[in-house]
Amino acid sequence: MSEMDDLLALQEVDLVILRASKRLEGLPQREAILANRKKQAEVDAKAAQVKALKDQCEAKLEDLQTRDAQLAAKIDETQALINEADDFRTVDDLTEDLVRAVKAREKVDFELTSQLELMDRIEGTSRQVEQASQQLKAKELELANSFKQEVLDLRAKVAQAQESRKQLLERISPDLLRRYESVKTSKGGIAVAVNLGDRCSVCNVTFQEGQRINLQRGPAIATCPSCGRLLLRRDGKLG
Repeated sequence: MSEMDDLLALQEVDLVILRASKRLEGLPQREAILANRKKQAEVDAKAAQVKALKDQCEAKLEDLQTRDAQLAAKIDETQALINEADDFRTVDDLTEDLVRAVKAREKVDFELTSQLELMDRIEGTSRQVEQASQQLKAKELELANSFKQEVLDLRAKVAQAQESRKQLLERISPDLLRRYESVKTSKGGIAVAVNLGDRCSVCNVTFQEGQRINLQRGPAIATCPSCGRLLLRRDGKLG
C-alpha cells in the first residue's frame, strides 16, 4: 500500500472518529429522555392532585357513613320509643323527631351517593394517570437502554478507528503527516482530495489549463489551487 493510499485511509479513519464523536455529543436520546422526564413530572403532579382529591373524598365518605349509621340508629331508637309510648303527646313529639331523622338520613344518603359517584370518577382518573406514568417509565427505560447501547457501539467504533489510525501513522512520513494535520484542522476534518483530472474531488472546482499542467508536472501529492486540500494524483498523470 502506497503512502497516498495510507493517507486516504487515514482520512477515512479520522472521519469515522469525527462522525462518531459528533454523534456521541448529539445523541437524540438525551433530548428525548429530558422531554420524557418533563412529561413524567407533569403526570406526577397530576397524580398528587388526584391523590389529594381521593383522600378528601375518602374522608368525606367516612364522615357520611358515620352520620348515616348514627341516623339509622337514631331512627331505630325513636321508632322503638314510639312503639313503647302510651300517650299522644309523647308519640307526637317522637314522631316529629323521627321525621327529622328520616329527612336528615335521606339528605346524607343523597350526599353519600354523590360522593361515591365522585370517588368512581376519581379512581378512573387515577387509573389513567397511573397508566400514563407506567408508559412514561417504560419509555424512559427503552430510551436509556437505546442510549447506553449506542454509546457502547460508538465508543467501540472510535476505539477500533483509533487503533487503525495508530498503525497508519507509523507508515506516513512526519512531514506529510504535519501537512495533513494542519489542513485537516483548517478544513473541518477533510484534508485529502483526489485529482479527478480536471477538477478536485472535494471542492469540485474545475482547474484552469495552467493549473492542470502544473499539477500534471508537479508532485503526486500537491495542493488544490482552489480549496487548499492535499491533492492526490492517484495514477501519476492527468486526464
